[in-house]
Amino acid sequence: MRSARLFTLVLANLRRSRNHFLLASIGIVVGIATFAFFLALGLGVRQVVLGKIFPLDKIEVIPKNLEVDVGPVRLPVGRDAIDDAMVGRIEALPGVKAVYPKMKLTVGSIAYGGESLFGSDLRSEVVADGIDPDLLASEINKDGFEFVDFDAPERLAREPPVPCETDEQCGAKMYCGLPAGSTSPREGRSRAKPKPKPKPRPKPAAPAGAQPKP
Repeated sequence: MRSARLFTLVLANLRRSRNHFLLASIGIVVGIATFAFFLALGLGVRQVVLGKIFPLDKIEVIPKNLEVDVGPVRLPVGRDAIDDAMVGRIEALPGVKAVYPKMKLTVGSIAYGGESLFGSDLRSEVVADGIDPDLLASEINKDGFEFVDFDAPERLAREPPVPCETDEQCGAKMYCGLPAGSTSPREGRSRAKPKPKPKPRPKPAAPAGAQPKP
C-alpha cells in the first residue's frame, strides 16, 4: 500500500471515531506522565536513602560489647573502647578520607523554642548524638546563630557561673532548678518562704442597747 493511500485511510478512520481517538490520546498522556512521576519519585527516594539515611560511602564503627542474660536481667561483661589511638588507626587505613568521632547523648537534655510562633517556649527532651562541633560550626553560624559550648573550660574560666536565687537572675530563657535526683535547693538559691496565714477578721461590735442572744 502506498503512503498516500495509507495516510488517507488513517484520516478516514480518525473522522469516524473521534471520541475513541481523544480518549486514547488522554490515556497515553496520563500513562506517560504517571510513569515519569513514579520514576522520578523512585530515583529521589533512592538518592535520599543511599545518600543520607544509609550512605554507601560511609561506615559506622561500633565498639564490640559482650552481654550475658541472667533471667530477666542483662549484665554487661565487657566492651571495647574507641579511643583516640583507635581513631588514628582507622584514619590511617587506605581508602579512608576522614574519621568523625561520635558519642551518644546519655544524660538528660532539654531543648526549648517556639516563642515567636506559640507565644511561649515549648520544652522537650533531646535524643541526639554528639559529634565534633567544628563540623557544624560553619553551617550554624551562616544563619546568624552562634555555636557556643557553655560547658567549655575556657568559657567557664572566662565567665564563671553565678549562683541564682530567683529565675530573673538566671538570664534570658533560663531558670533555677534542682540537680537531678536532689531534693535540696541548689547552692545559692534560697527556699521559697511559705505564705503567711491570713489573720482572722475581728467580729463587729454589737450596737448600744442590743442584748446578746441567749
